[in-house]
Amino acid sequence: MDAKIGLGADAPGTERKRRLETRRGTLRGATGAIWALAAAACMLAAPAKAQTCAEPKAADFKKTILLSSGLDHPVHLAVVPDGRVFIGEMTTGNIQVYKPGATAPVLAGTVATRFENEDGLLGIAAPPDFSQSRFLYVIYSDPDKVNRAHVVSRFTVNGDKLDMASKVEILRFARVPGGIYHAGGGMVFDDKGNLLISTGDDTNPHDGPNWGFAPIYWKEPGKDAQKSASNTNDLRGKIIRIHPESVPVNGKNYSIPAGNFKEAFASFYSAAELAKVRAEIYTMGMRNPYRFTVDNKTGWVIWGEVGPDANDDSVQRGRMGHDELNVATKPGFFGWPYCNGNQFAYNNVDYSGAAGVPGAKFDCANPVNNSPNNTGVNKLPPSQPPVIWYAGNNNTDFKVMGNGGETAMGGPMYRYDRNLNSATKFPPQYDGRLFFWDWSRQVHKLVSFKPDGKLDSIYAFPDATLKSDVSAQYGPEGSLYILQYSESGYGDTKSALIRIDYTGARNEACIPLAIAPFAARRAANERLSVMAGFSAIDLPEGASGFQAFDMHGRKVWTYVRARAEGGSRVELPARIAGGLLRIRFL
Repeated sequence: MDAKIGLGADAPGTERKRRLETRRGTLRGATGAIWALAAAACMLAAPAKAQTCAEPKAADFKKTILLSSGLDHPVHLAVVPDGRVFIGEMTTGNIQVYKPGATAPVLAGTVATRFENEDGLLGIAAPPDFSQSRFLYVIYSDPDKVNRAHVVSRFTVNGDKLDMASKVEILRFARVPGGIYHAGGGMVFDDKGNLLISTGDDTNPHDGPNWGFAPIYWKEPGKDAQKSASNTNDLRGKIIRIHPESVPVNGKNYSIPAGNFKEAFASFYSAAELAKVRAEIYTMGMRNPYRFTVDNKTGWVIWGEVGPDANDDSVQRGRMGHDELNVATKPGFFGWPYCNGNQFAYNNVDYSGAAGVPGAKFDCANPVNNSPNNTGVNKLPPSQPPVIWYAGNNNTDFKVMGNGGETAMGGPMYRYDRNLNSATKFPPQYDGRLFFWDWSRQVHKLVSFKPDGKLDSIYAFPDATLKSDVSAQYGPEGSLYILQYSESGYGDTKSALIRIDYTGARNEACIPLAIAPFAARRAANERLSVMAGFSAIDLPEGASGFQAFDMHGRKVWTYVRARAEGGSRVELPARIAGGLLRIRFL
């Protein structure tokens, strides 16, 4: 881990929807397209008044301590559909199970591992089909101290027990000899059954001659992150994306899903260069993306980047270390070890002589990996900036994150499910907000994003009593499960499993209306709908944007998004939000 010292209004009613279906297509607008009609009452009435949805209050949430004992350095949790919570312990290799209503965990099994500094049992994940497959995936450090490696294996769960004989090794990648730093170990499944795994750069962050700045001392591979994070032919310092298979594919227990880094940059590299790009990579150029998530609505991968250790700026080396929150709307390179924070470039250092000689700044727009430890391609795509960055002495950037040690943690994203019958699911106002926190300074936030993945807003999390949490996931009932590592970083061992329930009032109108095409067979320019009283909508799959018209057929706004895949939330301008609009999807 390397810790450092919509606004909305009431949706149209059922009766209105029935009238809409029966009257659809009876009026042609000025543009010549077929318009969908709302009820006659809608057309005659004044525009609906937009309703302001207040932020839920802290008193609307209830914190329950599910477990306060029986856990030894818990590091990762996985909530399964029946409400059980599997918990991995870093030091022991134990997998514990919390069963709803219990006061103590049940030992499911023990995975042989090697605990040393940042190595040990690192993460666990349950696939979307857990109820049928009963598979549990574990990433851990191989017990072999000589041939050090991290391993991802699959186990079958029978009842509350891991069938240790069912172990299937999915993936293995080597550690540097003696390596004990920056292990990563986050694991998340997307809704397509793809497994995403975060890996650290396997680099000593503390000692000379790097001294907490860019670790590029190539004379010792353990101090050179160019062997890993910026190496296209290595799985360390990455988020990798694979699809586990029950039957081996080309001799491996996984296949490569479409859309990874290699495919995305096929035109950027020559055929010879592509041969030096690992197909498993989704994003690269990371130091220690310890905790992350996948938003299944947009497909975005979002992570907290635990940043470098330098406590002060240096004219000869670069800026002090910054932790980050990153959003990958598509595969890319995210700067490390050449750039950190808001594209703050480090100085290159010439280590060819007896002493290092600082040189010019790296070019974040055109990074090049010239390390002799690089087994991949030299040229790299432009470095992508984070959406949030902050330093220990946080006097300028994102002061809302406070001051102190830095250990950024990303995920999970909340998506409100109208159809989920639950009295404790989080409120609709929280739809599209990421749970983001800092393990060291115990700051917990909710973060929303614009349709292009840029930062929208940062909100205070309603419970201010949370401590040094290490993993979190929304459960099947829409409550938030949080695994507390301790109450004060490495200062104690007061671990706990926590559940946060929402108990306040619920207004369905506080989530933007998702408008789908009337009929899939219609051409894109004929996909029409009527909306009233909303200030945001969710753009449906396949639509590149939309045009908004008033009820007289006058076009009042056009929106075109940057990319065509996935859904996107679009905030309407204040001048048209809350009124009666006709929407044509493009």
